[in-house]
Amino acid sequence: SLVVLLPLLETLRLCVDSTVFCFSLPTPRIVAWQLALKHYLCHGTRNLLIMPGLKAAAITLGVLTPVLLVIGFASKPVIHSVVVSQVEKATVVDSFDSKLFAQWKSPTLNIYMKYYMWNITNTAEVLEGGKPVMQQLGPYVYLEYRDKQNITFAADQETVSFTLFTKYTFQPHLSGGLLESDRIAQVNLPLFGIAAQVHTSALEQDVMKVVIEFFFGKSEMFFYHHTVGELLWGFDDPLLHAVCDHELTRKFCASKGITPRFSLQNNNTRVAIRTKTGRSNVREVFEYEMWRDMETLTFWNSPQCRMLNGTDGTMFHPNLQRTDVLAVYVDDIFRSAYVQYYQDLAYKGVQLYQFRMQSDALMNATENPFNRGFNDFGPSGVLNETAVPDYKGVGVFASKPHFLGAAPVYRENVVGMRPDEEAHDTLLNLEPYSGVVFEAYKRMQINALSSPIHWLPATKGVKEVMMPMLWAEESGIMDDDDLATFKSQVYTPLDIAKGMQIGGLVVGVLCLGLLIFVLAKFRRQQRANAAESVRLINDGKPVGKSSLNYD
Repeated sequence: SLVVLLPLLETLRLCVDSTVFCFSLPTPRIVAWQLALKHYLCHGTRNLLIMPGLKAAAITLGVLTPVLLVIGFASKPVIHSVVVSQVEKATVVDSFDSKLFAQWKSPTLNIYMKYYMWNITNTAEVLEGGKPVMQQLGPYVYLEYRDKQNITFAADQETVSFTLFTKYTFQPHLSGGLLESDRIAQVNLPLFGIAAQVHTSALEQDVMKVVIEFFFGKSEMFFYHHTVGELLWGFDDPLLHAVCDHELTRKFCASKGITPRFSLQNNNTRVAIRTKTGRSNVREVFEYEMWRDMETLTFWNSPQCRMLNGTDGTMFHPNLQRTDVLAVYVDDIFRSAYVQYYQDLAYKGVQLYQFRMQSDALMNATENPFNRGFNDFGPSGVLNETAVPDYKGVGVFASKPHFLGAAPVYRENVVGMRPDEEAHDTLLNLEPYSGVVFEAYKRMQINALSSPIHWLPATKGVKEVMMPMLWAEESGIMDDDDLATFKSQVYTPLDIAKGMQIGGLVVGVLCLGLLIFVLAKFRRQQRANAAESVRLINDGKPVGKSSLNYD
């Protein structure tokens, strides 16, 4: 365009020069205009080229700047909203065709159960009133397999019913040389179970005393020695066999539902459950409605404590906030518990929220009146499980491992407790956009209230002690394959949005600055051109008498 424009301008300049020369008017004003026009055309060619370029640049920047700034300000919240919406839709499992159905049915997350067993090393001294010396053995590591079976969605797709099958398989290579055949000594929980069942009947107590003392000596009566595998998954207890087989006490066992089989844990279990799908309210997704055919936990003593609240702790609703208090139904302790935000942390490039159990969950009824419904009337730090039908009145109490956070009396009455918050507290590391559990460590200790049984003289020297039996850590960590899939589906769009936001704002601000500069330059050039033209007009002088005669 310049190749064409320059000759045209030069031709125009020559034409004007010729015209002015041929028709030179003798008046000063005409002479001034002549000089101004000639100066502008002869020396202002560069200005004619610059001015349109500045104008085009100003128009371009004027359009581009607001577009970039809008992209910078709006891209992240818009894409974030879209991602959250898609995650919420994917989270809802209300049919067999739901995106997460396969993962929900049989989680690919490797879940491990680690058991630490407490071994009493001074049984003879304990019978005489000595302080128990506890030896921790573990971890005995098991792979936990979960599968939802007999799945039925309600007609309105608001709830889903299923049978949860759970199986534990021992992992010797992860257990550091420990074996299920390792033998340990513990207080005889079946004995305390029998004592609890006959505590109101003197006649039954006398009969039990005769039978027990006939078959067992002092040490055999109060302690048992079994393998880890037997204690965890079950064995036929000699004491229960003797009581339930003897003709004097056979009917007693039948009336109380007592069998010789005893275990601290259960394996190959099937539990009937009904949960919400989140179809109408995604914040209720995965929450329990029924567990073991119970919609309320009738064995607790207040309406609030009987409520079946929360998820199973493996999945939560999406779009978590730091202010959320999340309910978890913990089937090991037969009650709901609550976790709250503790801190932010990063895991392999993913931002997580860490939630931990509320501190008042383990307080006694004096410090936390809500726990009155759970019969927590002793020193704080343990949960009274005596009312749970599974324990048949045995004084079983749950706590954090090593009595972490509990009243000092529990640790002082036994030897070997070394609480550590990082190693013994329960925590959940959750990804906030999806509610997915990236890391979880559920830690709990089972204790038995050991005390003398007044109708068994052999136990009169025993002191009342909260005796640790075992503590368990149920843990799950997202593997690298699932992590990569998660990042590509959730974090990649969010990273793009973040890049667009930063890039849009940075480039938009630069364009805004450049626009201001161009407009200022354009304006100065306009003023300079106008001023030069005015100067030439105002400073113009007569050119003298013309050689042409107009007469």
